[in-house]
Amino acid sequence: MRDNTAQFAHFILQVTPGVGASLVASLVAQHIQLSGRVITAIDANPANSTLTGLNALTVQAWDLRGQEATEPQAYQNLIDHICLTDTDFVVDAGAPNFPTMNWYLRRQDVRDRLVSAARQPVVHTMIQGGPGLQDSLQHFSQIARRLDASIPIIVWLNNYWGTTETDGNSFEESDEYLRHKSKIRGIVHLRRPANSMFGVNLAGMFARRLTFPEIRMAYGFTLTTRQRLAMMSREVFQQLGRELINGIHILA
Repeated sequence: MRDNTAQFAHFILQVTPGVGASLVASLVAQHIQLSGRVITAIDANPANSTLTGLNALTVQAWDLRGQEATEPQAYQNLIDHICLTDTDFVVDAGAPNFPTMNWYLRRQDVRDRLVSAARQPVVHTMIQGGPGLQDSLQHFSQIARRLDASIPIIVWLNNYWGTTETDGNSFEESDEYLRHKSKIRGIVHLRRPANSMFGVNLAGMFARRLTFPEIRMAYGFTLTTRQRLAMMSREVFQQLGRELINGIHILA
């Protein structure tokens, strides 16, 4: 059973830009909103303002750049904001902010602050298929190795640019997965669509600053386009329902 009194802070962490972190942030935020919970999305990604453009979500822009001091005030302010606001959070940190955000979440005092406020941090990271696979696996290990076991990890396997298998072995059979299995809460698969129009339709949806539920009533989309996007959202949201929302508890 899920603890409905808990609030969750979902941090999207990725070393490499352009592997779908902002897409993942928008999917997590949309799913939480559709589940009936109140969500605040933080767009701290200086390279991609996907979240900021989604008017159906409550999105706040947050500038974390240039905060490299021992006590980065912008990061402290963000954690305080999460602890003092009665909503779930999704934070798109952006690749440029990865080193400091990753370091900050590893700090014991930050984890204690979140837990004392009944806020459970959850980290999401992407494994990119195709040419970037090995780099993605190394970056995943970099995150998982140093992250405290009290922070569950959701791994997103992005097969859009190619398979996430290595020599015919799935991610679940990889050394990286087996080494950090105890920290992984769930895996979400983003399949490579059989029809190339899926990517075109998704880009068109974000260009119009729309979320998946809004597509049903929006003008300018054909029935086929609506069906493709509905199929995509249904597949992802069903996985999130199993892996992301159900069964995560506040860790004392």
